[in-house]
Amino acid sequence: MSGRSLQLGALQLLGIVPASFRGTAASLLYVLLYRVAGYRKAVVTENLKSVFTRSNAKELTVRTENFYRHIATLLLEISASRNMDERAFRRAVLVDNPGLVERASEHYTRPVLILSLHQGNWEWLLSGVAIALGQPLHVIFKPLHDAALDAHMRRLRERFGCRAVAAGEAGRDLLAARRTPRLLVMAADQAPVASERQVTCDFLGRPTRFHALPGELAAQLAIPVLFARCRREADGCYRVRFETVSPGESGLDGAAITARYAALAEQAILAQPETWLWSHRRWKAS
Repeated sequence: MSGRSLQLGALQLLGIVPASFRGTAASLLYVLLYRVAGYRKAVVTENLKSVFTRSNAKELTVRTENFYRHIATLLLEISASRNMDERAFRRAVLVDNPGLVERASEHYTRPVLILSLHQGNWEWLLSGVAIALGQPLHVIFKPLHDAALDAHMRRLRERFGCRAVAAGEAGRDLLAARRTPRLLVMAADQAPVASERQVTCDFLGRPTRFHALPGELAAQLAIPVLFARCRREADGCYRVRFETVSPGESGLDGAAITARYAALAEQAILAQPETWLWSHRRWKAS
C-alpha cells in the first residue's frame, strides 16, 4: 500500500471522529504529527526561520507548535467534509462580502478568476463559498499521484454542483469557454515546476516564483481577478473576504496581476501565519 493510500485510510478514519471529540482528537493528532513523527519538521522550521528572521528560538518554537496544532485541526475538518451538509457549511464558513463577486461577474454573466492560497481551510472554502453565493465553482487543482486519494479529494471538491478542472487542462479549458459565465478558483501559492511558465515576485522577503498562467490568461481575456482571504476565527469557524486583484480591464499586464496577488497573499499570511501551509517546500527551486 502506498503512502498516499495510507493517507486516504487515515482521512477516512478521522472522518468518523464525533464533532464533540474533535478538540481532544486534534490535541492527540498534534502530538503524533509534531512530537512523535516530526512530520516535515525540518521544512517547517527552515521556512519559518527564513521568513521570521527577527524571531528568537523560543518564538520560532511557538510558531512551529501553533502551525502543527492548526494542521491537526485542519486534517480533522477536511476528513469531516463528506458528512457535512449545506447547513453545516453555512455555520463553518462565513463570507463577508459576496456582493463583490456578484459585481465583478456582472451578476454572474461573465467569468471571474478567484485566487486563493493554502491558508485557513482551503477545502472548506470551496464548498462554503459555493453555498454562500448560490453558484457552483470551477476548481482548478493539481492531481495527486495516488489515484484513490485523488478521486476522494475530487469528490469532496465537486460537491454542491462544483466542477474540478485539472491544472494541466485549465488553460485550454479557459480559452475554449472564455465567454462562459463561471467562477474559477485556484490556490495559486504553490511553486511551479521548471517546465511551467513562471513569474518572480517579492514574497515574504525573498524572490519567489509563481505560476504565470493565471495572470497571463486573465490579462489576455480581460477577466476580473479576485483574491479570497480565509481566516480562522476564535470560535473555530472560517471567515472569507474577497479583495480585487484586477478589475478585468483590457491592456493589463499578467505579471502585474501576479505581483498584486502575491502582495495580498503575503498580507494574509503575516496576519495569521500559523494557518498557512509551512510544510510546503515553497522555495526549493529558488
